[in-house]
Amino acid sequence: MWLLIGKDGQLGSALHKHFKCTGTSRHVGAKPYFQLTDDPKNLPEAEVVFIVAAKTKFRDCEIDEDAWQVNVDGPIRIGARYRESFVVYISSEAAEWSGHTAYGDQKRFAEMGLRAVVPFNRLAIVRPDKVTPDRIDDLCKLVEKIGKQKVGGVYRFRK
Repeated sequence: MWLLIGKDGQLGSALHKHFKCTGTSRHVGAKPYFQLTDDPKNLPEAEVVFIVAAKTKFRDCEIDEDAWQVNVDGPIRIGARYRESFVVYISSEAAEWSGHTAYGDQKRFAEMGLRAVVPFNRLAIVRPDKVTPDRIDDLCKLVEKIGKQKVGGVYRFRK
């Protein structure tokens, strides 16, 4: 069983549709209204967990008081909950821009925290550059392939 955390955003909704169309998953999506600030202990068991949810607007990450909880603490709590599963975390190439934006810093700290709680062979980090409608199908295919193969590491998705 696969679990998708964050099916309401651009990439999450595309993954939700992609997984249903390809028959990849018997269960996609967390319980209704699960927020990254919630305690993940009541989420269902899963073989592969995709963490897609995040606050992605750069300005919101600068001024929103909940951005750190959503973008850093939430993914780390989910990673700790599913440390025996295979975790696919959708990060951003902004994580490589150390110190330039709050969003990039938050993605980088989430990656570091996930590496601390999820064994290295059970964690894949995907760093897309920009998620655009014309490229989203290719990104969904890459994320699905990573989930099927369960090979940890950092994956970049660029034009």
